[in-house]
Amino acid sequence: MECLKRRITNEALDVLVSVEVLLMQSWKGEKCSQADIERICNHYGAEHNFTTDTLSAQFQCVKHIRDSADGDEATVKEIIERIGKSVLNKMIPEVVTLIRLYLTCTATTATAQRSFSHLCRLKTYLRSTMTQRRLNSLIILNMYQEDVDNLDLTKLGNEFISKNDMRRKVFSLK
Repeated sequence: MECLKRRITNEALDVLVSVEVLLMQSWKGEKCSQADIERICNHYGAEHNFTTDTLSAQFQCVKHIRDSADGDEATVKEIIERIGKSVLNKMIPEVVTLIRLYLTCTATTATAQRSFSHLCRLKTYLRSTMTQRRLNSLIILNMYQEDVDNLDLTKLGNEFISKNDMRRKVFSLK
């Protein structure tokens, strides 16, 4: 329970919520929450040179991307897609950078936990001498097992053989 509480009250989650709130407010043409802008600037400001004044001004420009045919009700995903497709997104570079950060920031650590779970199953006593590169490749193959099962092994083998003269000599059928 403590881990769940810590995850839910995580500062990064508050920043993600602030980004969503600001996108929704600016899309509707409402005044953006200064507290949310300050939270984002405090979290990302030093690394990405976000300033409250510039970010606030650029969020006010988001409403101009919306067409008159669009309603006020749009999801965050739809807003992000519209901003991405718009030619006006060059006018709001800090908002675009913030959207990129929003899209790449994971709300949970499930992927990392899953990869460590795979690691425990793969790194057995017999495999403890394998190199890090081989172990990483094995983990990736194990994590994406559905995709690996769909590979055409004959085509993959022929491509591997054709890349090198020595392989062609060794594996040629005579």
